[in-house]
Amino acid sequence: MKVRDRKTLRVIATFLLALPVTLLANEDLSINGFLSVGASKSDADAVYYEGIADEVSFEPDTVVGVQFSAPVTEMVSFTTQLLASGNKDTYDLAADWAYADFSVGDSASIRAGRVKLPVFMASEYLEVGAAYPWVRPPEEVYSVVPVSAFSGVSAHYTGNFGNFDFSIEPYYGSHTEDIPQPTGVLSSTVRGFTGASLTLGNDVFTLRAGGLQGQLTIPEVGLDDEELSLFSVGARIDWENVLILSEYASRDIPGIVADSEGWYAMLGYRAGKFLPHVTVAQLDTDEVTPLAQKQKSTTVGVQYQLDYSTLLKVEWKNIELQEGSAGLFSTLPSDDKISIFSASVDLTF
Repeated sequence: MKVRDRKTLRVIATFLLALPVTLLANEDLSINGFLSVGASKSDADAVYYEGIADEVSFEPDTVVGVQFSAPVTEMVSFTTQLLASGNKDTYDLAADWAYADFSVGDSASIRAGRVKLPVFMASEYLEVGAAYPWVRPPEEVYSVVPVSAFSGVSAHYTGNFGNFDFSIEPYYGSHTEDIPQPTGVLSSTVRGFTGASLTLGNDVFTLRAGGLQGQLTIPEVGLDDEELSLFSVGARIDWENVLILSEYASRDIPGIVADSEGWYAMLGYRAGKFLPHVTVAQLDTDEVTPLAQKQKSTTVGVQYQLDYSTLLKVEWKNIELQEGSAGLFSTLPSDDKISIFSASVDLTF
């Protein structure tokens, strides 16, 4: 076992041992946790998105987190989520998000602090592997904006529209992050993060759309307060045994960074404890260079419900690189058709 894999197990053990002590310390404290232990391997001679390589590794798909929520007053509560993940080549324990929630009546609230960026269908539970059927959500869409949280404020309003429930979530803030790259680390800053998301749905159908804009600075590539904009839309149909998921996202950054757009469509069918599924996806940009992110993929997988809180997943992803690009690989692979095999155990507690 690799040293980093042993570090993962130590982090998991630390979380699990700490939970009972914390629980006993405060009876008003609500605790929820999740754990994903995954293994992945590709047949490419280049590293894929978030560290998948040609040797079996547990790092890209192993994550453990615990969420703590506690009331402060009748109208104010505090929530934080501690997260340890290997997909950024580190197992440092950090607060993925932490915010104060101010209740405004029965249907509205305001959050302030470090909050989730509500861009995609799975944004609010992106790290919780048990919440979606794949080992990891399709990178062709979720790599378009590799930011999951920001510092600022958001408002949340819920209501009814006929037979549908709806929610509106406007937000404003900023985000700073060091992004590891094959050639070094990029220091990215987004100021004036302004956006909103709208969700409309019922027990069978859910539609979500959103957009954001801000000023992006990455000194290493010559970006200085360039306008960043994003649009995304997604849908979910969960009818009897049939599950259909689909999303589209487009990113526009005037300047030297290529615009990009991605989409996927998934069809699954529940058969007892099994959920076999197939997903087709594509990522495209408006430039034609070896480092342009152009790829198509087909993913075939199956999810098995071990018990009410534990899932076992196995999947195979076939990637076809387009127009001589490297897609989401760190460098141009020697073959333009690559297979990635992944498996995971996901649980909630």
